[in-house]
Formats: sequence, structure tokens, C-alpha cells
Amino acid sequence: SAITPETARAAEIHLVYALQLNSADPVAHRLLGRLYFLAGRFEGAIEHFEFAVERFPGELLELAKAHLALEQRNEAVRFGQRAVEYFHQAVLKDPLDLRVRLKLAESLMFFEQFEDALKVLEQGLAVQDSAALQNAIARIHLVWADKLAKAGNTSDRLVHIQAAMSADPNEML
Repeated sequence: SAITPETARAAEIHLVYALQLNSADPVAHRLLGRLYFLAGRFEGAIEHFEFAVERFPGELLELAKAHLALEQRNEAVRFGQRAVEYFHQAVLKDPLDLRVRLKLAESLMFFEQFEDALKVLEQGLAVQDSAALQNAIARIHLVWADKLAKAGNTSDRLVHIQAAMSADPNEML
């Protein structure tokens, strides 16, 4: 569920105060980065994520997205590539970790590497049945279909819509 503006403001006040007490607190930086990211305050998100990613590299993709939102493409690519590398290594280390597998696929999607993202998820399905993986596969096919539609490629678009429906019919609702 989404947090209310009042709750977000209260959280911001507490996190800023925590950073006044300890400006090097990576947890406070991470949480404040997330809060600003969700609020669309990308400059603030970048400031705090950049401080937190050494301790919490799982935030690299959000850092890349924040840079992209501000049209800072070089930085978006740099942090996006770091996210792919981090999540790829994490999947190799623990192939059953569903969260990192999903984040690797999302990181690949950031670069529109649809086939690679699908492969990562399908490899996950080979070792564990998961509704979350099926849902992510469907979402990738839908995003890919939208990309093809924008390029005027309707026949391949329909193939991906059908694949999305096969992967997770509920995603189509």
C-alpha cells in the first residue's frame, strides 16, 4: 500500500534528523533515497543513493533510474551496468534467490535486453515454480510488445502479447 503524504513527510523528518546525528549512516541515506525516488524527487534520491550503494548495491538500479529521469544518460548507463553486474553475480551465488533474479531481469529490461531478461527468468522457473517469475515473464513480453508497437511492428507485437497471456493470464487484466 502507498504511504500518505503525511507519513512520507514524517519519515523524511526522522531520516533527516538521523543524518544530522550521523551523516554517514548508510541506512538513513538508503531510506531517504527511496523516499525521494518514490516521490519523484530524483536529485535528492541520487544524492542519498550514491552514498548508500556501496553498502546497499541493491539500490544501483534505482540510482540508474533516477539519473535517467533527469536525462543524465551517461550516469544512468554507468549505474545500470553496475546493477546488471551486481545482480548477475548475486544470481550466480544463489540461484534460488527469487528477489535478486527478478532484479537482474529488471536491470536487463532497463537496457531493453528483453531476450536476456526472459532467459534469466526462465532459468529460474527451471529450478523453482514461482508465480512471481511467471508474472515477470508476462510483464517483459508486454513491455516488449509495446516497444514493437511503437516501432510499427504489429506482427511480432502479437506474438509477445500471446506469450504474456500464456505466461500469466492475470497480468492481462
